[in-house]
Amino acid sequence: MREADILFEAMLMPHRSLPPIGFVLVMGILITVSMAIGIGFTLIGAWPVIGFLGIDVLLVYLAFRISYGAARQCELVRLSAGSLEILFRNKSGMERRVALKPYWVRVDIERVNAKRTRLVIRSHGDVLELGGFLGLEEKQTFAAALEDALHRNREAIPVQAGP
Repeated sequence: MREADILFEAMLMPHRSLPPIGFVLVMGILITVSMAIGIGFTLIGAWPVIGFLGIDVLLVYLAFRISYGAARQCELVRLSAGSLEILFRNKSGMERRVALKPYWVRVDIERVNAKRTRLVIRSHGDVLELGGFLGLEEKQTFAAALEDALHRNREAIPVQAGP
């Protein structure tokens, strides 16, 4: 698909509030504080405390790594005159592509329960969930933008009369 053919494009990604430099600062402060506390306990003879403080630092580091790993997940939505393409990339980097005819696509937000909603795309009986990691407001904004682009695309397609 050429760049000029794209009518709508959006990349959906999980939000991460702590940038990489913030991660380095948090880990640096945590290590410094843990070392100071560990040295203090060692001086009074409670040297095993250093091991537990090291485990705490390691667990915080692993939690951040897992969180940043999940941030590699994304969904790319591209609309052209003849196709709505969706690229799903999971956190391990595996990709799956889906192409739909945009004329038949419908966008809905379903309420699953009191706390969870789903943004779904329907076409010929197929249902795809998008942006499971987005909040309700983000889902509504994206759904409105995609629905508007689909509507403009449908209006641009000439209707052919019968024979």
